[in-house]
Amino acid sequence: MSDLRSLNGDAVQQIADLAEQASEAPKHDIVEVYPAGGVGGMPHGVAGVLVPNTHTFKDLSADIDKRNEALADGPRRLVANEVAETRDGFISLTKRHAGKNSAIEAILRPSPSMTTYVDYHVASEGDGPEARRMQHSVHYAFPYSERTQAWLQAGSTMKTKREFTQFIQDRVVDLVSPFEVKADKGSVTRREFEAVLRLRGKGIEEREAASLEVLFGTPESLINGVIATKAISTIEQEDIESGFGDISFSYKKVDKTDAKEKLREYYLVEIEVFEGETPRVLPARLKATAVNGELMLKLEVIGLRDVIKDSFDAAVKEVAETTGLEVHRVKLAGKSS
Repeated sequence: MSDLRSLNGDAVQQIADLAEQASEAPKHDIVEVYPAGGVGGMPHGVAGVLVPNTHTFKDLSADIDKRNEALADGPRRLVANEVAETRDGFISLTKRHAGKNSAIEAILRPSPSMTTYVDYHVASEGDGPEARRMQHSVHYAFPYSERTQAWLQAGSTMKTKREFTQFIQDRVVDLVSPFEVKADKGSVTRREFEAVLRLRGKGIEEREAASLEVLFGTPESLINGVIATKAISTIEQEDIESGFGDISFSYKKVDKTDAKEKLREYYLVEIEVFEGETPRVLPARLKATAVNGELMLKLEVIGLRDVIKDSFDAAVKEVAETTGLEVHRVKLAGKSS
């Protein structure tokens, strides 16, 4: 082993400088701060150090917790943000971890989701709830089905003839013939069915007697009608007439002769709102307009957002009943619900 006599002069000087710096280093006082009068939800004391140079207080609570947990059999508190892949998984994890103070928050928009806070704030009388860290949660984001995503987007924008034709060809499997749906409206909800009847100007007696075959066009009629609109090169808004179940297009052919095409205004679309749900049949309305002489079209599912809300409400009820926990309906700041 080497001793100091084996070191050269420069090394000895460096050691001496380090020793001098250490002896002159400012001392860090270890202190514990106690809230005056006691503050609900806060610990009795917070350990830390006073840093002389900056005159600041550095909280050592997290470091002490880690040290204590390393020496103990387990952590003082569970910190975990779990993500469930299915609704059943969310319910299962919630039931496994939840205690008497746990709670669930449900958000509909912009994206439906639920979050269980296992360590939710403790309700108390007097000065308000006892604050908890809320560091253990279980989250579930409701997955829109591929069909729902496609039809939400379809209802938000008008498409050119080419774009609309491509869209209908891609989504033809979603279209349902009215002849395939039972005469008692099948899975078409009464609310949406009544909405179509009102839009068509039907009276009460006519509504009761109306059949789906009379109200809705077939997928074949829509495809053939869309293909026929390819002949329309230029069209103005006044050449488009809609109402009482049909949309008519008046235009001139290439040879300048007058022509007219007619499309049914209402169709049926099969959609499962969230992945894994039972599909339901919903009415859709064809809309047309002219922009700079070009025909623009879209097929919008009637009441789709209302149906999404209905499905979400049913899920919230199921989770509340199954877990036995309170479900708080909340919304993000600046978002409508």
